[in-house]
Formats: sequence, C-alpha cells, structure tokens
Amino acid sequence: MADDLNDDDYYLQEEVGPQETEEPTEKKVKTKKNQKSSTIKRAVGTYSDLVSTIRIHYKKTKSQYELDEVISIFNSSISAPVPSSIQLRLDEYLNELIPKSKWSKQSELSSAPVVLIIAQSALRCIELGKMLKNCSSAKLFTFHYLFAKHKKLSEQIELLNKPTTLFNIIIGTPKRVDDVLDGNCLNMKRLKFVLIDWNYQNIKQQRLIDLNQLKTELCHLLCEQKMGGPADIDGKSHSETDNFLPCKFVIDGITYSSAENYFQCAKTTNQADRDMVLRSGPGTSAWAAGQRVKIRDDWESIKVDAMYKGNLAKFQQNDELRQALLSSGNGSVRFTGSTAFWNHWNGLIMERIRAELRQSGETDARHAAEIRDAMEKFARQGK
Repeated sequence: MADDLNDDDYYLQEEVGPQETEEPTEKKVKTKKNQKSSTIKRAVGTYSDLVSTIRIHYKKTKSQYELDEVISIFNSSISAPVPSSIQLRLDEYLNELIPKSKWSKQSELSSAPVVLIIAQSALRCIELGKMLKNCSSAKLFTFHYLFAKHKKLSEQIELLNKPTTLFNIIIGTPKRVDDVLDGNCLNMKRLKFVLIDWNYQNIKQQRLIDLNQLKTELCHLLCEQKMGGPADIDGKSHSETDNFLPCKFVIDGITYSSAENYFQCAKTTNQADRDMVLRSGPGTSAWAAGQRVKIRDDWESIKVDAMYKGNLAKFQQNDELRQALLSSGNGSVRFTGSTAFWNHWNGLIMERIRAELRQSGETDARHAAEIRDAMEKFARQGK
C-alpha cells in the first residue's frame, strides 16, 4: 500500500509558498552574494563522511571502543553501496540495490520496510515520494511517510500497527523515524538498506548534516537504538539476564563470550561464518556479525530453542549469575529492550531456566513444563 497523500501539494505549498509571492522585479535583482551562493558546490558525500561525523559528534561522550563497536554495526548491516553515478535517479539506484525481480517477490508483511530513506524535512520527503510515484517501478516502490507534518505520532503508530499497512519503503525525517521505532510498531525483519539523503541542499544551501539539530537527531537514530539489555523482575533490573553480558561458557567444546555470541553463531551452519561471529565478541559486535552470515534453512523453527540453550549453559556454568537469577523470586521476567517477539520469548526462557535450576517443588516443575510445551509448539507451528 503506497502512502497516498492527496494533500502532497499542500505540504509543498506550505513550505515554499511564500517564495512564490515575491514581486517579479525583486526576482531579477541579483547581488554578488546571491551569485556566489548559487554556485556553491560540495564534494559528493561518502560513507567515510558519515563515519567521521559520528566520531566527531560522540568524541566527548563515547569511548574509542564504544565508537568502534557502533561503526562495526554500520559496516555489517545498514550501509549501502555508493551509486554508480551521481546522475542516477532514485528509482534507478533502488533497482541497483535490489533487482526488480526481488522487489516484486517481497512477502506482504505489514509495516515491514525493505529500505529506509532519511531526509532532512517534510518537503524533501514529499519530493522523494513524488519521484517514486512517477517512476516506471511505482507499483514496486510502495512507500510510507514518517514526518511530523504528515500525521500525529500517535496516529502514525496506530496506522503502522494495522495488518493492512503494507509498503516496501519508508521515507522520513530522523526524529520521527526514531520516535516511531520507540513505539515498536515497525517490523524490521525485511530491512536491507538505510539510505541517507546526504547530498541534498535546501534553499539555504544546507545539507541535512549542516543543521546541528538534524545532525544530532540523525546520530541518535543511527547510534542509540536500544539493543539487548537486562530484564526487570518485580520492578528491579537484573543484569544477569542481559544476553549481551560478557560471560564465558562452553557448548560442544567451543567457548562462547555471551549468550548473544552463541545465539548469533547458531544462525548458520557455515563454518567460516560461525568462526567470524565467534571472534566478534560478546555484545553488539556479535549482533552485527550475525547480520552477515548465511542463515540456516531451519532457523525460524529453532531460534527460540537456540536462545534457551545458550542461556541455560550461561547460568549452569557461571555460579554468580546463577545465584542472582535463582534468588530473584517468582515474579515475571520482563524485557523491553528488543522486539515484541524477543521481549516475550526471552522473558519466558529466563523463567523456565530459573524454575529448572531452582527445582523448588511442584510450582517450578509445572511452570517449566508449561514454557517447554510452548517452545515446542512454536518449533512446530511458528507461534
């Protein structure tokens, strides 16, 4: 479903309308300053420019290690190749990224973008949308706008939660995309590329990256999304439940550096890929490495069990972590730092492991058995 805006022209008129009311005589007046600004040319932006911008922006607030870890995620998961020509139209570039045959075969998952385009303003989002509407591949390039002047945030989240909201592309501003991601209403399973409209200059010759507020919002969007994190039990944070927590354990003679490290290794049967993930480390670097592997065919049916297996070994082989979990009481284990799917299953996995390792009577045995049955049902039916 394309994001058809009957009021596209309204948004365009709202932002540029005042310029059209200028007197003709004034338009003919050209000062030296105007002539100079009209000839400003900048080098075409590159991926290294983005990396430099992020490093400078976070120089005083993130360590070198933290920055390197952030950049490693970019290298593996959200960076797209540079267009083959600076004269390439947007639709031509999209077809360079993903062939038409693959665009047409995209499954109809609701609110699941294949490409995310970040632009500097509502006006620019509309311009990009019109380019896609008017191209020969318009039926494939279905898109959805995310910017403040389109809809209220609550309205956008409500729309994205509907199963009938189907599109391949999101076009939005950094802040609104960030806010929508916080609402956990986007399915990021299909996302392949994030494109930043870096080289576009507004009427004042400013790029997105030249505007401090937008630059800050872009960096926050790219670098500060929540991933992993500990669960809450009875209102208290329990660090031992964090899948990204560095802790060594051994499964089948192989030493892993975290539950996340094991989980990402389990995604593939390719030995070179497994070795690459194994070396990546315990935290977000393991997640990033896992985005580059060839996924095994049966992954969807075994992924919940893989998370359970890694965490079970983690607690069995680390006394301090095990004691912290076993002493957490009987409260529900609640995760909030991931997708709705993993928030749900990670909580159940922790509760099962706690009950199995504690073995404190019939209540624990029954609760562990109920979760085990639910996991086996998911493996068979995918739900």
